[in-house]
Amino acid sequence: MRTILAILAVGILIETAFSGCIEHEKKEEVIPLEDLNKYVNPFIGTAGDHGQLYPGPVRPFGLVRLGPDTVLRNHAGYDYDCDEIKGFSHFRLGGVGCEGEGGNILVTPSIGSVSSSHYNHDDEEAQPGYYAVSLKDCNIQVELTATQHVGFHKYTFPASTKPLIQIDAGSTFTKYYEAWARVDGNNIVEGYALTGNFGGEDAMYPLYFYTVFSKPFQSYSNEGDGKRPAKKRTGGTAFIWYTVLISHRMNRLRELSKTLSAIFKQKTKALTQPSCKSSFFSYIKHL
Repeated sequence: MRTILAILAVGILIETAFSGCIEHEKKEEVIPLEDLNKYVNPFIGTAGDHGQLYPGPVRPFGLVRLGPDTVLRNHAGYDYDCDEIKGFSHFRLGGVGCEGEGGNILVTPSIGSVSSSHYNHDDEEAQPGYYAVSLKDCNIQVELTATQHVGFHKYTFPASTKPLIQIDAGSTFTKYYEAWARVDGNNIVEGYALTGNFGGEDAMYPLYFYTVFSKPFQSYSNEGDGKRPAKKRTGGTAFIWYTVLISHRMNRLRELSKTLSAIFKQKTKALTQPSCKSSFFSYIKHL
């Protein structure tokens, strides 16, 4: 790496010296690059056959594949023909068919009680690296983006309401074997899930997650003791989650970032630190 840097530095010095010897240097016209993102349609492949692809943000070779999960059976979490969203999960594989693969670490924003919400496509937007939708039943505006290991959520709740955010550590399209989650302080939830079994094969993969909220939450509760014994369970929502109640007296804007790693807990936390220093808006601006 040191050699490459030296070559680049020398190249710049030579070009500068050479340019100084020419009295009438012809300046090349700079042609602005066309923004090719406008030609990308992230909704391609999301309708028919229960949706084989998904419109959520993902980086090249990114572990985090954040996106909406609709309530009907689907392969990649999202079916364009379904008008109800149950939450936003952080991992999935596109185009695999069968029962799908992923649906892990589901986050559901709500008001009053946690539930799925209807939406319509007029209030939905997707472009490379960005997804947004308005949840009609609870009037929550959701915006998502991602790096390779971090998923960013921005929730705008109605004024004078008590927002609820549920984190389901054991959610999956297939089966999970064990999962746990715990609260650290008043703005962090971390946990682990061992899941897999795609196509009926007993192959598993571990996921560690570390969630940071932009604002402290007022209170939290969880079903059971925050742990789930090693036991196969097919599909749906597992019996392990944290419901986080955020005080309505605070600003109605909430941001959270969730980091995923298939390595180990300390690595997941370390990946979060540099990625979450900038605000959500700053990150979007520099996409």
